[in-house]
Amino acid sequence: MLLPFALLAICYFDYTTTVAVSVFLAAAKLFAYMRRHKLEFVYDKSNKMFNEFVSKTQISTLEYETFMLAPYPLFQALCYLVKELLYENFYPDPFKRELITCPDGGTIGLDWDGEIPDHTQPLSQPLLVIAPGLGGGTHNLYTISMLQKARSQGFKVVTIVFRGAEGLPITVPKLSYSGSWEDVETALDFVCKRYINDP
Repeated sequence: MLLPFALLAICYFDYTTTVAVSVFLAAAKLFAYMRRHKLEFVYDKSNKMFNEFVSKTQISTLEYETFMLAPYPLFQALCYLVKELLYENFYPDPFKRELITCPDGGTIGLDWDGEIPDHTQPLSQPLLVIAPGLGGGTHNLYTISMLQKARSQGFKVVTIVFRGAEGLPITVPKLSYSGSWEDVETALDFVCKRYINDP
């Protein structure tokens, strides 16, 4: 992470400035490293599914380390917003949207990474369905980050676009997916029945 900044400083600044920038970056990286900590999980210990998940994965060993130029929450929030705007305006991911009508007449969508698969053919790669958080769409940075990671691991990715999200038609008086857990079930059932050709 430090190397691109150091090379940039060497190419564009004099020796004193380069040293000052390098010292600042090294100090920032050291400060971020010193603030790292293990993740703490709070969940119902009687829940078998969560217990199995924690015991069979490496999630309990993960450590959180802040971004070296944003050691405090306010800076992290600002960096997040700037990066999200940059991705949205300069590096948009190509999505193909498929609309689904819910049982109550509402409309949700599926944003496919790349092309919509041919439902008459079996999928050639594993499928990951992302259900975004409160934003309800595909352009949130956390959704994009997960999509890019999954894509690099060979997954075909589709993101559920909940009712009320940007670009979806409003077809019933219910404007938000808040409290509509059935919308997730509708989207998953649609994907399974149409694209998962597993007997």
